[in-house]
Amino acid sequence: MGKPIGSRVAARSGVGFLMLVLLLAPAALAKDATPRVLLLFSHDRLLPANAELEEGFREGIGRHRDEVEIFAEFLDVVRFPERSHAESMTRYLRERYAGQPPDVVVAIGPQSIGFLAGHREQLFPGTPGVIAGFTNRDLIAAEPITEVAGRPMVWTIEPILDEIPKCRSDIRRLHLIAGAAPFDQQRLQDALKVCEATDSGLAVTTSVGEELSSLHDAVARLPRNTLVVYLSYFLTPGGATTVPREVGSELAASASVPVIGLFDTYFGDGITGVCAASFRDEGIAAADLVSRILAGEAPDSIGILPPAEPRFVFDARQLKRWNWDPDVLPAGSIVRHRTPGLWEQHRGAVLGSLAVLLVQSSLIGGLVVTKRRQTRMAQALRRSEARFAGIFAGSPSAVAIVRQSDGRTVEVNPAWESTTGIPRADSIGRTPLELGFVIEGDSEQRFTEFLKSGKPLRNYEQAFRAPDHRMLTLSLATELVELHGEPCYVVMAEDVTGVREATEARRQLSRASRLAQLGEMTAAISHEVNQPLAAILSNTEAAEMLMAQDAPPIDEVRQILSDIRRDDLRASEVIQRVRALVTRKETHFEPIAIGDLLRHSVELIAHEVKRRGVAVEFDIVPGLPPVTGDRGQLEQAFLNLIFNAMEAMAETPVARRQITVSAVVESADRLRITVGDRGTGIDDGNLGKIFDSFFSTKEGGMGLGLALVHSIAELHGGRIGAENNASGGADFHLTLPLQRS
Repeated sequence: MGKPIGSRVAARSGVGFLMLVLLLAPAALAKDATPRVLLLFSHDRLLPANAELEEGFREGIGRHRDEVEIFAEFLDVVRFPERSHAESMTRYLRERYAGQPPDVVVAIGPQSIGFLAGHREQLFPGTPGVIAGFTNRDLIAAEPITEVAGRPMVWTIEPILDEIPKCRSDIRRLHLIAGAAPFDQQRLQDALKVCEATDSGLAVTTSVGEELSSLHDAVARLPRNTLVVYLSYFLTPGGATTVPREVGSELAASASVPVIGLFDTYFGDGITGVCAASFRDEGIAAADLVSRILAGEAPDSIGILPPAEPRFVFDARQLKRWNWDPDVLPAGSIVRHRTPGLWEQHRGAVLGSLAVLLVQSSLIGGLVVTKRRQTRMAQALRRSEARFAGIFAGSPSAVAIVRQSDGRTVEVNPAWESTTGIPRADSIGRTPLELGFVIEGDSEQRFTEFLKSGKPLRNYEQAFRAPDHRMLTLSLATELVELHGEPCYVVMAEDVTGVREATEARRQLSRASRLAQLGEMTAAISHEVNQPLAAILSNTEAAEMLMAQDAPPIDEVRQILSDIRRDDLRASEVIQRVRALVTRKETHFEPIAIGDLLRHSVELIAHEVKRRGVAVEFDIVPGLPPVTGDRGQLEQAFLNLIFNAMEAMAETPVARRQITVSAVVESADRLRITVGDRGTGIDDGNLGKIFDSFFSTKEGGMGLGLALVHSIAELHGGRIGAENNASGGADFHLTLPLQRS
């Protein structure tokens, strides 16, 4: 950030030494305080690009500084493009950060950059800035902004026009797709300009701002010689906002031809490939710039850095779908989701074969007693080692050989280099600790104890710090064998980082749903807690009046104290139930009486049920066998179904608002819970989508409740389904396995 503010003021004023000391003292104290960074996003928080960029920023900032306070705000300009919204955001940010202004502001996206340029002096005068998520064209068109550093991104179809015709000579047409938002329109205009300036020989057609239903029909009828380039779709012509990643996934499923996207967040859900820079990498780059500014560099001296070049990333599953040869792709392309090879499918068998080969070689060497046998042994050993070397080098799984005596690596195969990112030359002669494997506690001692033990590892998960500073999770398996007469560990590694991140994401989704549910239950919780508290207060006042008498009636006072104790326990029970609902904890399976759980759940929200004028009727068969599950998660799933049913009856006359909860044994090993309502029912076109994440028919709905129920049902080995009932509403069926005897 350059010189502290106090230093600049003192230099300009030219006052004496005492004044300089007084002004520098607060600045010195501020320098030791935890730096604050504000991330200002153009769009809403659920946009995948925002999540990727913020995750990269947090990872990047952690490489440079131990402590940084990071705040995030979202302008959401697609849904709120009015000028009045910008003014209200200005007032909001000014008031929120008046007491703790940020040390650096990071504007992400062209709209956010324009907002910062127009309102900086009102919000954070003199605060340095970093800009990200923009193109050079965006910067030229924006209002001038100073005291910022940044790195632009490249969103262009030029590489597609240059490279794809070389790979697929049968493609003759290019079909561009964009939504109705200003951002969508700008991406389309940029693409058309590139098409005009490039002599690709491809005919260009467009679908601009079309309704999604007609757009699906259009892409399903495209000629086979067409390639779809999906730009972005933030807004429908009717004004409804969308998530571009989800729109792209749906279009790819409907399309009769391959679909290429311009943003890396589109990858993985049906898109054939993308040609884009990584939003995660842009977040890391922005974090590096912020760290340089916090270290004292002026933003203007850093300036605008050269952009990262886009790269092609293809989905092997989609290449197979479209008969696209994975060996005929643009140079430098990355292909993901390849079919697992022999090693991934039969790792135990391959490991056993490797061990047998090594042990066999050692045994043969011990049997050599004559020169003739020694000669034959040498020949057999060479053949065996050649076979082992072929298996070792050609294995698709990462394999390393580590010497037991000193723990140093003696050999690695190409897959090891690819998985860890460490070249073979850098691995040889170094221990796993020196290569970046992180062992908690006393690392040296624990590693030494493992070497001496000679025990094998199976599916042991270990943190690993890659050369690019990413933290990976590797699943390790080891076997101690004799190699060239010396004990060595054969170490196999598999990257399971993505699996662990997906598990953590599901936990976060579950907790977010519980917190949203808690907001709706606030009134019920308040009512349940206030009742015992009011009773405690009333009984306390009565006891005080009785004790003021000359001869207090001790028996009555004792009865009042008993009532106070009962009401206190009742209030404590309510609080414990609320804590159990919102506390993040590991899944714990136990036998559960489903009838008690259903009634207990409705009791928890009894006040909310009464407030909405809803009657709940139970039809639970007595003596139901228990199910095995996590009590908190099953209670949460059932509460989601109850709230969903009450929402569905918002327009139903009060006299007809009834929810029926039934539970029966469906088969010898399964129990079925049904939650039925008398609401508006479910459109036939939505029956197949209501359990998808972020799909909601309610205005302002997040689309998480039923998706979480689906996730909890799968986790418990059950199923969730829905159908319309005869009363005009809908029935939701949750089927769970019974406890095994």
